[in-house]
Formats: sequence, C-alpha cells, structure tokens
Amino acid sequence: MRFEGELLSPPKLRFDYALRSKIEESPFRGIRKYGPYDEGQLPLSKVNCGIIFPSGYSDVKEAIKRGIVEGDGWFRGFKSLFKIPLEFTFEKEYAGIPQLRSALRNIPSDCNFVFVILPHHDVDEYSFVKKELLLNGVLNQVVTGDKVRKRRFEGSLVWTLTNIALSMYAKLGGIPWLIDARKDRKELVIGVSRVQDTSGKYVAGFVTLFSQFGDYLFLESRSPVVEWDKYLEGLRDLIVDAFIEYLGNEGEPDVLILHFHKNPGRKEIEAVTTALNELKIDIPYALVHLNEYSNYRLFDTAMPNFVPERGLKVNLSPIQALLLVDGNVNGKRNRMGTPHPLEVRLDKRSTIDRNEFPYLVKQVYDFSYVNWRGFNARSSPVTVNYPKLIAKLVLTVGPSNWNNVLANGRLKDKAWFL
Repeated sequence: MRFEGELLSPPKLRFDYALRSKIEESPFRGIRKYGPYDEGQLPLSKVNCGIIFPSGYSDVKEAIKRGIVEGDGWFRGFKSLFKIPLEFTFEKEYAGIPQLRSALRNIPSDCNFVFVILPHHDVDEYSFVKKELLLNGVLNQVVTGDKVRKRRFEGSLVWTLTNIALSMYAKLGGIPWLIDARKDRKELVIGVSRVQDTSGKYVAGFVTLFSQFGDYLFLESRSPVVEWDKYLEGLRDLIVDAFIEYLGNEGEPDVLILHFHKNPGRKEIEAVTTALNELKIDIPYALVHLNEYSNYRLFDTAMPNFVPERGLKVNLSPIQALLLVDGNVNGKRNRMGTPHPLEVRLDKRSTIDRNEFPYLVKQVYDFSYVNWRGFNARSSPVTVNYPKLIAKLVLTVGPSNWNNVLANGRLKDKAWFL
C-alpha cells in the first residue's frame, strides 16, 4: 500500500496585536525582539510577587528573586521580555507544614503571583500547596529547592528562569504570542476532554476555548460525577454554556471546530451533537478526533535516529491523517525514543466541507506552536496539552475540591494550569 504525505511548514508567530509586520518563527527571538503580543494590554501596571520558602533555603529564595527580577546570564529578567515591572513585595519563611499552611492562607490581597519553594520533590506536599492556593484563586509557581541548586551548579538555571517567566506571564492572563492565522473568517476551536480519578469512580468533563490564532479564551467545567449518564448530560450542558458565553463576548463565529483529546465513545459524540442541535447552530462545524495513542509509527531511514522531521503529515484517507508534531528539527532531536504521531480524523457527523480537512490538520499542527508552558516545552497542540495539565490538577486538588476551584472566577480566563 502506498501513502502520500508532505512536510508542513511552521506557522509564522505574531508579537503585536496591531502590527502584522512583527512576525518571527522562533518564540524566544520574537519575544526578545518585539515583546509580547499584548504589550500594554495586561490590566496591571506592576506585578507584585510573593515568595514562601523553607528554612535552610534562603539561597534558593534569593536565586529565584534575583533571577526573575534582574535575570541570569543572557536572560535579563521578567521586565526585559514582557515589558512590565515586577517586584517582590512579600516573603515568608516556614519550618514545617503548620507554618507553611499559615503562610499559604495569609497572602496579602495585593499579591498577584506567589512562588512556593518546596525542599524536595514530594507529591503530597505539592498537592497540598496547589489545593490551598487554587481554592483561594491565587496564581502560583511551585519550585523544588534541590533542583534549583542543582541547576545553579550546572549553569542551566537560566532556562528554568526564562520558562518560569513565560508561563508566569500567561498565568497572569497575558498573551506572549499568537499564530498568524487566516483572517477571512472567525473560528471558534473547542477542546473537549475528561478525567477520571485514580479509583475510576469520579469523572469530570471540561472544555477549553481558543480562537483560530491559538489564543486561550477560557475554561468551562463541571463538578465530578459518579454516574456516566450524569457526565454525558454535563458534557452536553458544557458545550451549550461555553458557546453561549462565547457568543456574549465575541459574537457568533463563522465556523466551529471541536477537538476531542480523549478517544470519545459514541454517546459522547452524541452528547456533543445534541448540544449543537439545541443551540440551533446554523454554521458548519467539524468534529476532529486527535488520537495520541495511535498504533501507527513513522520512520525516516535517511536519518541516523530514524525520526522524521517535525511537521510530517501522512494521508491515510481523505479524512484521516498521521501528523508528527514532535520530530527532528533541522535533522536533530533532543529527546530519546520514537515519537508518537497524532492520528487526526474528521468525524463523519461533521457538517463542514470535507475538502477543509487538510486545513484542519494544519491548524492542529500550528496549535503545537502556542504552548506557553516554556520556550523549550514539548511540542503538543494546546487542545491536547492544556487538557492534560488541567486533568493533572483535577487529580492534584481532588475531585471533591474541583468545584470550589471553578467557583473562583479569578482563574476562569487565565492559563493558571501551566
């Protein structure tokens, strides 16, 4: 059997909401050269930060403070990249869990962002900190003290600080960069996903909304439920509520695109299509399956590591393709192992013209370039990656606390899960 494919070109990235001339292919070069896409639009004249650190880790505390404000090596600090002043206005040392709990619950109201240093990697302590802060709507970054010391010794702390600064700006509601996508129509892209707790008892559904430029708009979710039928009802309501909220803020889109991260069952697809029918949507919509656990693999025998270039697309049918978002870049790849291709498939219940499928695949690929978790973050479309991060935090704070996190409106339109 013979398959046809092509190498997709990387998208151009925009670094100014008004001037389309401020374009770069490299996120880091673009930020250094032009600043963030929404420069001057963040509703803060200054970022007030706090830092909570354990006894015996004052050196790590100072390294974080100095690194974020003044920079380290070629990184010249938060303000140099994102054009907004940053100051540490609160710090608290703790010795033990009771003092840590007290510090987390007594953060000044004018503190926009909090760093919490934990001595070692400890899942229970990490979960405790995240739960305390997210329940109170506090944007944060948890740092492992021993890792910071190790990276200072190795001379690699600069990349850690740079990536923290990027995710921090996005968590605050900033837009570092966007895709220079088509402007002849308005598209709404909704990522649909779910997560079950470790016992398989509770299931929570959620959707993330994006523009066609990769701009994260907001998250919509529901309390975890036990019964699968309740989840399906909730999924239907999620789509309805999210679309109505989008209409109120942005107006009606010309096209609706839904990315399914988890492999959906028949009833999940029916729940979504029922929601679309209830909304009486008179616009074309695409139901796109993104399967990262495909049995297919892609190899390039001309390469020493047998890994093809990033962006390789192989057509399996007119509505099904394999897409490599984590391959070689200029013949090199810094990770071990064979990357899994995404299997992209257009559901037959879609009302969009099937000739749009190549465009939909290219959009999935382009969305792997707006990951604001880090400049060197693993390549993954945001409609796949963000649900993974959200799912991880659902399990971290616990299903019983998830609704309380959602009830705090301070986090709804911010990428707090990065």
